[in-house]
Amino acid sequence: GIDYAIHLKQQLVSGVKIPITPYLGISKQLLKADKHQLLIKLNSSYNYRLPTLNDRFWNEARNPELSAETAWNKEMSMHSAHNWNKNEANFSVTAYHNAVDNWIQWVPDQNNQWRPRNIKEVLAKGIETQVGIHIPILNNFLLDADFQYSYTQSTVMESETNPNELGKQLIYTPLHKANASLSLLWKKISFHSFCQRTAKVYTTNSNSEIYALDAFLIADLGLDWKTKQWTFGMQAKNVMNTSYQLYSGYAMPGRNYQVTIQYHLNLKP
Repeated sequence: GIDYAIHLKQQLVSGVKIPITPYLGISKQLLKADKHQLLIKLNSSYNYRLPTLNDRFWNEARNPELSAETAWNKEMSMHSAHNWNKNEANFSVTAYHNAVDNWIQWVPDQNNQWRPRNIKEVLAKGIETQVGIHIPILNNFLLDADFQYSYTQSTVMESETNPNELGKQLIYTPLHKANASLSLLWKKISFHSFCQRTAKVYTTNSNSEIYALDAFLIADLGLDWKTKQWTFGMQAKNVMNTSYQLYSGYAMPGRNYQVTIQYHLNLKP
């Protein structure tokens, strides 16, 4: 069979006429067996977003003339799950296409003061994938692994103020981003690692290569010991001591260490 959902949302804001925003979602189980499942989902929606109080009234950076952001969003995804003798694997892929009018974006001005503005038309499209596995080893160990990748193309299609940004990628939006995690569990002890690769990002609307931030690769390692109520953890962050920035002029920490101790309260009435 086919499952579907239809939503109609009406926001009420004093002094603002907001249109009804519809949503339509459809899903179908293409395969359902003891060891394999496959599901496909389709959805489309119209979104309406008013500027926030910070967008309109933040001290010395406000823009009370901002227009509301509207968008038609379309998305298709496929999800599969598999099970063989306690070994589990899952996979998903999602493709999306969002046409946005009056995109609200905070950008630095000539004095490096961040201010909100509208971009007349932006086309955001891309693909996201995820793979996960869950494997018992020798009845004593459990291996969990997860990989995620996203391709995000956010292009300025129309601009009222800056023709140099037409056809360019939005600032601070990497085209490629991937991360992977691996955990090995034994009784109450778990060892885990995390790795992230982020492509270069542009910091100017014209996508100048001179001011672009370089791609980077960072990795973390950790060790945890858990009981029913206590958790003790140690982490080494950015173990390769990578020099990188998420925003221009703001350096991120090099190699650093964290120790955590947690106690879980079990309060009964």
